[in-house]
Amino acid sequence: MASAGACSKGSESETDGWYIDDSVMPEWRKPKKNSMGLTVGSVVTVGTRNDCSNKEDKIEVHQTGAEVGFAVKSMTTLKSQVTERDGKPRMLASIWGSEVVELREGPLDPALFEVPLDFRRVEGLKNWSTPVPRRQLTGWEWFKDKVQEIFR
Repeated sequence: MASAGACSKGSESETDGWYIDDSVMPEWRKPKKNSMGLTVGSVVTVGTRNDCSNKEDKIEVHQTGAEVGFAVKSMTTLKSQVTERDGKPRMLASIWGSEVVELREGPLDPALFEVPLDFRRVEGLKNWSTPVPRRQLTGWEWFKDKVQEIFR
């Protein structure tokens, strides 16, 4: 939950998954006990008002649940509050996950590190800020438009 005056809005995430015991993992891959994590927060503002331009919020992370091993399949749901242009709050949910499809011990294939044949260097990206469209684009529509602009 965000405190009064915070630029960040409250959010909550939940991760569920299948895990294997860390004891089967090589020593370098095992998680370090009592290690610290890092949380990075950002605020995206829309419109002409930007009360958060030079402000940092204090972010606290609270973790509950059992200690887990190495995730072979996990799904995370992030719920956060955003403010619409009219000032009304709205809850958004993002879901993402990962799954190990192959797990084996040994050297990696050097072909994994070769530059793809269709790779081309881009000296600079076009300006990503555009006028606000008349209709609200979905995140996917906005992303597709920006990628198409880069390759024009």
